[in-house]
Amino acid sequence: MVLLLKNSTTQGLYVTKDNAGKIVANTPGDLDLAGLSLGTQYVYFDTLARFEEKSTFNREEPDFIGFKTWQTAPTTVNASTGGASKTVFLITVEADETTAEYVKTLAKLNVKIGGGQLFIVKQTASEAFEQFPNSSSTLKKYAPVIIRGINIIEKADSGKDVKLINMACEQIDARN
Repeated sequence: MVLLLKNSTTQGLYVTKDNAGKIVANTPGDLDLAGLSLGTQYVYFDTLARFEEKSTFNREEPDFIGFKTWQTAPTTVNASTGGASKTVFLITVEADETTAEYVKTLAKLNVKIGGGQLFIVKQTASEAFEQFPNSSSTLKKYAPVIIRGINIIEKADSGKDVKLINMACEQIDARN
């Protein structure tokens, strides 16, 4: 059965591996979810409570070369940059216990060596996807990420099967 992302009319967020190169070809709508395993290769959220994109362009010694500023006179500041930036996506979703378990599994598998690249694909409508700049500032319909951390909260007033899931995903772009 072919289950293409573009055939979905709902808005939502996918954290997924690629399948047949559809994502890196910038055609995430042609990604066939039937070729991926829910919970170990992708997870989908239809109730986004928050999607925050934070970028920094600062220098972090010794290896991350972003902006550096220094005083050159009492009222003068100079700057230089190596062109580096770091983007983190802070995501909060509401989901059931099964989806929370999928997130735990996907995060654990992502941290293992050879766990494979994950991508954020944010669908805004049927065949419409939010775009993110890559390392060459080209807009793409995906962002390659690693999961930096998760936090799962059970809401006491919503029952045991309602979880708030917070994820921190860092954009990792190796010149694609």
